[in-house]
Amino acid sequence: LDQLRHFATVSAAAANLLRSPAAPIVLVPRRTDARHSALAAGIAPGNPWIGALLPSNPLHVLLLESVDFPLVATSANLAEEPLCTDPAEAHRRLAGIADLFLDHDRPIARAVDDSVVRLAEHHAPILLRRARGYAPTPLALPGRLAAPVLCVGGQMKNTIAVAAGTQVVLSPHLGDLEGVATHRLFEQTITTLGELQGAHFATVVHDQHPDYASTHYAERTGLPRLAVQHHLAHVLACLLEHGQPAHDVLGIAWDGTGHGPDGTVWGGEFLLLQNNQAERFARLRPFRLPGSGAAVRDARRVALGLAHELNLLPDVAAHLHCGERETALFGAMLAQQLNSPLCSSAGRLFDAFGALLGLGQNNAFEGQLPLAVEAAATTAAPSDEALPFPVIPSATRGARLEVDWSLSVSQLLHPYHDAAANAAALHRGLARAMVDVARQAGAGTVVLTGGCFQNALLHSLASAALTAAGFRVLVHERLSPNDNSIAAGQALAALWQLSSVSLPS
Repeated sequence: LDQLRHFATVSAAAANLLRSPAAPIVLVPRRTDARHSALAAGIAPGNPWIGALLPSNPLHVLLLESVDFPLVATSANLAEEPLCTDPAEAHRRLAGIADLFLDHDRPIARAVDDSVVRLAEHHAPILLRRARGYAPTPLALPGRLAAPVLCVGGQMKNTIAVAAGTQVVLSPHLGDLEGVATHRLFEQTITTLGELQGAHFATVVHDQHPDYASTHYAERTGLPRLAVQHHLAHVLACLLEHGQPAHDVLGIAWDGTGHGPDGTVWGGEFLLLQNNQAERFARLRPFRLPGSGAAVRDARRVALGLAHELNLLPDVAAHLHCGERETALFGAMLAQQLNSPLCSSAGRLFDAFGALLGLGQNNAFEGQLPLAVEAAATTAAPSDEALPFPVIPSATRGARLEVDWSLSVSQLLHPYHDAAANAAALHRGLARAMVDVARQAGAGTVVLTGGCFQNALLHSLASAALTAAGFRVLVHERLSPNDNSIAAGQALAALWQLSSVSLPS
């Protein structure tokens, strides 16, 4: 720990987490001042935070005792694949990237990733990945299930859950189900966790997205199925943690993508829960994504989707230095609605603002631009300035209100702006919009959930603003705000038979 302090700022709360029995990876701010040792530039380039891990097993201790400097460690797997668990597998799968192998004579029974935690304001922990040290600790259900239920989660950051009696057991983080190896681990975990819990499943619960691998698995089981709306599952996961009923609650579920019952891409949702029913009360103003999935990687496309809604395509294309052919192509796609689905995603909105702020144009890894926006905001001088996000009646069916981003987009097109100041103003403006929606919804409790609340600044500003406005604010404490917790929310959906979100006419 003393050595770590030469390279990073370690608060008392971070130190306690690092030394805890769970021993997670903790994100801490890296030191940049010349008086302290600098880490190599290739370690998390452009990222003001580093993941720190203290020795958590005897082999770690032996390795660290032999050196007087930090070890840079990555997990024993290729990107998007599960961990290797035996020497032969490691030698085969990692042959192209590892020069030497340190084997052990103790077999690994089950692959379990390290858990990852970061801290928001007032040392509130945000669990980014729930695995070793945290899972599979059970959570109590607020009632008794008549028969065991299998919950298969979502597509990204998948976990599965077994709910039986009055508790739910959530697996450790498994990963994204696009790869064959991860899907094999997913099926093995279902078998193992079911056997450990002695469960003979009566029902399988899955996401409403028809093309998720977990949905296809649920269909193949032949069991009775319950499909749960993605963002409702997020909200229910947080209610499960706090023992809160589905009444007098506004769930703010912001993430990158989730299947909407209206056929659009959701992700900036305000779900009002009353009397065990859920309604989409408000949303972010919808916009189109030219190229659909390609826009997740290319943030310029998202920004141009916003521009199309405002008749500002040439201005935004020039601001982003798009070529004439690209601009014409994306413009035609948007005008003709070719492979350009409607979207209300907060994650994509952060992508677009990252591009408009000049912080980058592509996501080489998930969340790269939203992370850059948060990082820039943390360097801004103190201010109360906020970008405008008025809450207005919805222009189309599907929600009562919508948070309008149009004035903020126009403001960022000015030729001279301070990226850090505007990034901070973006966070403050969104937090104020949440308060505005909450006041109009009239619920006493507000839930903050979804992958966007991995952003510690947004998490802190929204929590503080809503609390100051008199709302009871619930955030994740034992579960992650991201899709790691979808299966837990599905378990509560099964208990309460609350699986769908209604749309106001």
